[in-house]
Amino acid sequence: VLAYAVFLRATPRYPQGLLNPEGYAGFAVWGAVIMVVTTLVSALGTQRAALRAQVADSRIQPVRLRSLPRDMRAALGSPSYRAAVVGGLCLWVSFGVNQNLNNYLNTFLWGFSSEQLTLFMFVLIASSLLALVVTRPLAERLGKKRLILATAVAAPLMLAALVFVRLAGLLPGSGELVLMWVVGGTIFVSYTAIIISMTMVGAMIADVTDEHE
Repeated sequence: VLAYAVFLRATPRYPQGLLNPEGYAGFAVWGAVIMVVTTLVSALGTQRAALRAQVADSRIQPVRLRSLPRDMRAALGSPSYRAAVVGGLCLWVSFGVNQNLNNYLNTFLWGFSSEQLTLFMFVLIASSLLALVVTRPLAERLGKKRLILATAVAAPLMLAALVFVRLAGLLPGSGELVLMWVVGGTIFVSYTAIIISMTMVGAMIADVTDEHE
């Protein structure tokens, strides 16, 4: 929200705020500070939770560097683990590519202003909250494997289909309100699916790890 509303907001010189080179320095500094603070808070919170956990000494196994290659070979020998890791890698790469292309698409394909892009941040927040609520019930109903396959395929297909529809001239003009609703709705559904699939990848890797142990 701060990126589009503060650092990269529209100015008389740069009506499209994303093209303002002066805003990126402050945005980078603020982003670095946020990442450091959130990482420290998360690490300290995890440490405190671990210290409060009561674990029997017999369950604690020391980690030895010389046994690490053997343990890695044993883990990679599991077809389930390989499938989860490779699938997760492909998922994260596609998500990263999508994130890098978003600014170009939003600026040159959809023609949205910085103010309009600020509203999309709230769409992403809403999709995150929805994913938080529905992931567990869907996993229990459909199973983790079917859920991750459905969401991992649906998310990129929806975004790609939207681009093709735009190139075919079937969507309203750049920056129009109707276009915002169409793109915003697609982003809401697709990002919900992406978050669900990422959550399921982590859960599946954790399941395979527990099985290996």
